[in-house]
Parts: sequence; structure tokens; C-alpha cells
Amino acid sequence: MSIAPRSYDSPRRRAAAERTRHRILHTAGRLFSEGGYAGTSIRAVASAAGTSPENIYLVFGTKTPLLAAWIDVAVVGDHDPVPFVDRAEARALADLATFEDRLAAAMSITTAVNERVAAPFAVLDAAAQSDPDIAALASRLEASRRQDIAQLLGVVLGELPVREDLSRAAIDDLVCALVSVHLYRALVLTAGWSRRRYERELGRQIRHAVLRFEVSPTTAPPP
Repeated sequence: MSIAPRSYDSPRRRAAAERTRHRILHTAGRLFSEGGYAGTSIRAVASAAGTSPENIYLVFGTKTPLLAAWIDVAVVGDHDPVPFVDRAEARALADLATFEDRLAAAMSITTAVNERVAAPFAVLDAAAQSDPDIAALASRLEASRRQDIAQLLGVVLGELPVREDLSRAAIDDLVCALVSVHLYRALVLTAGWSRRRYERELGRQIRHAVLRFEVSPTTAPPP
């Protein structure tokens, strides 16, 4: 009687590999935050994560993809390979009945994302000043962020008319600047604004930036 060979790619082995990947990313993020990108070596990450440099190279390649993977996890909040715009909280925006409700939910999402990416993007920004590969990564991430924000802005606006004195690209530029982690850091982390104040003022500024007329919970749009 022949015995079928045991599958090398077993569920247990895959789960162990995922745990190792998560541990590497968590460790890399901590070391990047403490010592900066240039000051953190793959060998140091491997030692702190209890694995080998060769394993990190096998899983992530060079240090730049490792940084990119850490940022990706920070943006979405977990390790599931689901794009941000396809996440449940983003998709749920379309189910909200009013612009005000959609805007408030979008501001809450924005705050949560900026809380998570504040440290990773500080590392990215600093490294991009002197590392061409990181500068290219920063450009790619910004292009992806802009695309996601433009898509979500369309959901939040629904059928409401936008300003006629600006192109849609210019409106997207304004919103991308308003919801950036850089403004979040300046207002919340540096100036000490509360989360509630940040979200309220951010929503107010986005209304001014994009709508042809003001919308409020008690005021219906003109015909």
C-alpha cells in the first residue's frame, strides 16, 4: 500500500510563516521608529525578531519592500491583503443616507488611518530626503493615496454639485492636502488638538473646499 506524501505547504506551516512575517514587520516597525530607516539593518531586525537575515530577504526582498510592507499594514490596520477602498468601513460609506453622515464617517476613518501611519510616514519622509529608492516609494504611495481619496470623495459627495471654479483634479488636490498625515501631525500631535476637534474642523474645511454650496443637517440644498 502506497502512502501519499505529506504536503509541504500544510495549513500549519502556512500559519507559522504568517506569524513569522507579522513578527518581522512588528519588529522592523519598532526599530525603524527608534533608529530611522538608514540606522536599521536587516541583521538587526532579524536578531530582534528571532529569525535570520536570509529569511527576511526571502520573504520581503530588500529593506525597501520591508518598509513598504510595514506602511501597508499601518494604512489598513491589519495584515489582510485587502485594498483600503475595499475595506468594510470604506464600503459602508455608500450605505449612509446623508452627506453629513458620510462626511463624519470619512473623517473618523481619516483620523484612524493618520493615527496609524504617523510614525511610519515620519520614517518614510526622513529617509526619502537622501535615499532615491525611498523617494520613489514615497511617490508611489502618494499616487496610490490620491487615487483612494479621490474614489472615497466621490462616494462621500454622492450627487451633490462641486465647485465650478476648480477642476476636479484641483479639488482632489485640496482634499488630499487636508486629510494628509502631515496636517494631522501638525494639529493633533504638535498643536495638541483633540480627535473630536480635528475631525470637526477637517469636515468643515472639506465642505468649504469642495461644495458649490454649504450643506448642513438642517439645511436642504437649493433646487
